[in-house]
Amino acid sequence: MASVWRAWAAAPDAPSGSAWEAGSAAPAVAVTDPSTAAQQAESSGPSAAAGLLRRVHRDGEPGPGAVRPADEVVDEPEVPAPALYMVLSAAGKLVYVHGDDTAWGGAYTQAGVLHAMLTLFGAREELQHISLAPALHVAFLSRAPLHVVGVTHCAEARALVRARLEHVYAAILSLLSAPRLERLFARAPNVDLMGLIGPMAQYVDAAVEAMHASLARALDAVPVRPLEPALRDALNVALLRALGAQAPQGVLYVQLWDDDRLLSHAHPRHHTPSPTDLALLHAMARCSASEEEGWAPLCLPHAAPHGFVYVYASRLFSGAHAPLFVLVCADRDGLRASRASRDRVREARCVAALPGALAEPVPGALAPVPGLRDVAYASRRRRQCVLPRAMPERRRTLYAHSLQALRGAPPVRATPGAADDARAPPIAAPLQMVVQRTAHEALLGWRTQAFELCMHASPLLSASGLGELANRVVQHMRTHERAMFATAATF
Repeated sequence: MASVWRAWAAAPDAPSGSAWEAGSAAPAVAVTDPSTAAQQAESSGPSAAAGLLRRVHRDGEPGPGAVRPADEVVDEPEVPAPALYMVLSAAGKLVYVHGDDTAWGGAYTQAGVLHAMLTLFGAREELQHISLAPALHVAFLSRAPLHVVGVTHCAEARALVRARLEHVYAAILSLLSAPRLERLFARAPNVDLMGLIGPMAQYVDAAVEAMHASLARALDAVPVRPLEPALRDALNVALLRALGAQAPQGVLYVQLWDDDRLLSHAHPRHHTPSPTDLALLHAMARCSASEEEGWAPLCLPHAAPHGFVYVYASRLFSGAHAPLFVLVCADRDGLRASRASRDRVREARCVAALPGALAEPVPGALAPVPGLRDVAYASRRRRQCVLPRAMPERRRTLYAHSLQALRGAPPVRATPGAADDARAPPIAAPLQMVVQRTAHEALLGWRTQAFELCMHASPLLSASGLGELANRVVQHMRTHERAMFATAATF
């Protein structure tokens, strides 16, 4: 893989106190079963959370104060059928396909059918969604001259579907760059991109698999591995010292990863890393896990949308799960200098202590709490998140529905030629808090200017119990913020 790569060419802080602090503006709450929630709230005692839940009418209609029932989320099987992703050209040629082992069997036939559907309904920049059956959903995202198609077997949040299709498109574009893609199609509209992408299909597969395995894409954040603040600061110093006189020119990022979670990173001052860029960098580095080192060009959608940077990736120690060293620079001849920077990081004392620290329990971990099952927490200011190591697909889907309700529906562009007096469809307003209940679980979503929280708990907890648990989680995250999140070193 290394030889193939070398040959590849061109917010403020969260509010203090209770989640429903007296005298503050009451957050909006959505409950999947309003009548049941109101009855539970009435029996939970005089609390602000109970008062909010009483404002949901028993007949299911939202009461005053922007409180409305959330969309009902249908329980899905724990292991749904794998999603299918395709990228088509404007001429209908298949560019990329990702799915199970049988995806390639009828890929060309399916590509023809999907292209015919695009021709019939017309391609638009907005997400187009078609439900062919209760268990078959097709979504199109047109980014001329390419069309990205996603086929799923369960109803997923529209915002998450759009984010995933955008990520697949970004992975394809990172291999070509937008100017080069435009030149290719201007020269030959029927150009076959599959031959160009073929050698790097493994990288696109890694990007798609990582996208599905984590909630980070829905949170639009970078997953971080909690670490002792002193050790993380020492790693930051080691990364900066590695950028000495022999460092490659135009360094953009220097990073350390623990599997799919960020350990430490450094970047230029006044630069804000994009979670999409870092996800693509990690996917590229993941492809070199079986190699001693990797070196490849990459077009980052946010940091370098019109050109290429060069990614160097190498394990710090032997072993498939050893920490991963990643260096990104603008020097196409910077392989030797990047290798020298990695060697300087290896010599640091803090790196020698890293395997032992990673084998210990997570520092600052929340103590076991009765009723609490897992927590996904994202800092909106840092654009980083803390996630459980394993999360079932069904739970990620429920969390994504909660996040969509919290953020509200995306704006829809007016269709050209539409009548001025045409009645626009109603758009759900964003909420501040969402509660979902099933027979086996209770989920709470909470969004403020500082954080986004998704919490999975026992269905036996009352509304006030969920609120107290959420307050406890947020307070814990604020207390252990330095251990939970990675503060970047700048140069």
